[in-house]
Amino acid sequence: MQENYSSTHVDWNSNHQFATIEFASTTALIAALTQVKRHEGIDIPLRLPVDPRNGPEIYRLPFDFCFSSIGLRNSYLLGNVLSHYEFSRHLLLLIKKWGRSSGVVNSIDGLLASYALTVMCTHFLIKVGKIPKVSTLRSTDEPQLLPLFPDYRPLHDGKDSDVAELGFLTAAFFEYYSGIFDYEKSVVCTTNTNLLKKTMRWEISPGLETGRPPFFEFAIKDPYGLDNIGRNLDREATEYVRDAHIGALKSLLEGINDPEFTINTLIQSPPRPHRKNRTLASRGIASTNCSPDQLEAYHMLKKMEFHERRKDMEQFGQKTVRRTEQQRVVSNVANDVLGWIRSDDSQ
Repeated sequence: MQENYSSTHVDWNSNHQFATIEFASTTALIAALTQVKRHEGIDIPLRLPVDPRNGPEIYRLPFDFCFSSIGLRNSYLLGNVLSHYEFSRHLLLLIKKWGRSSGVVNSIDGLLASYALTVMCTHFLIKVGKIPKVSTLRSTDEPQLLPLFPDYRPLHDGKDSDVAELGFLTAAFFEYYSGIFDYEKSVVCTTNTNLLKKTMRWEISPGLETGRPPFFEFAIKDPYGLDNIGRNLDREATEYVRDAHIGALKSLLEGINDPEFTINTLIQSPPRPHRKNRTLASRGIASTNCSPDQLEAYHMLKKMEFHERRKDMEQFGQKTVRRTEQQRVVSNVANDVLGWIRSDDSQ
């Protein structure tokens, strides 16, 4: 393992029946999992756990399959632009956490995808002058031209920086999408922050007549394409997004004297605007293979599975944090005890 797969530590149990191995990178771990089949003539069965929650952590990490090079390119280039402001990722993480808790991130029900919030945050930071505009010069870059292993960028710890500005920008973000941004005429764009729907010929939503996407009620231009990332949002969904931002801003301003409690509330149980339940049929979504009732039942089942899976992921993350903290405390206590014993022996 150490010679061929860059493992940094191998710790066998007393009977040499199993080992705990640490690797230098996830890539090395995957290579070992997929290629190591035998050790000194003994077969090593590798298989996925029946329940991913009880198996290796790597099987619990959510990810997307991307069948287009555009997604890979956009993620890399947006990351480069956001790196110009040291707290952009802090802001984006908070916004995405709020988006899931508030229901704004809920593409399965005709609202935004998480990626849309990334573009919205980038547009906002460009608008306030914290980062440069996204360059269109690299719009033809293909994945093979990008670094195979992008540099790891740890989150800034806030030392020797104006952390208060991050709080101001958080409130300003919600204020911007509460009423400053013109949903009727403007486009959320990262290359031209003054782009209008008229320029893109997005003034009229074809979906208003058919009842199904694409809609242009909330226009979010893909950074390196001509697609509207918000094409699933009809008028009612767009109003929900705007009202959610209004509620978030109100919560921040009302809780300004207790920022820690306010932020925790914002990312865990923020105000959620009222949204009437709508069937797939009322949203213009139909299937040629099953009846509307069967399609609705299938959709509800998928929603339940999706939310349960996300809940399991979040609970696992919380348990991991608690376990890490407990291990740190135990380690500190053990070190203190050992130090006391050694000092006592020396006397």
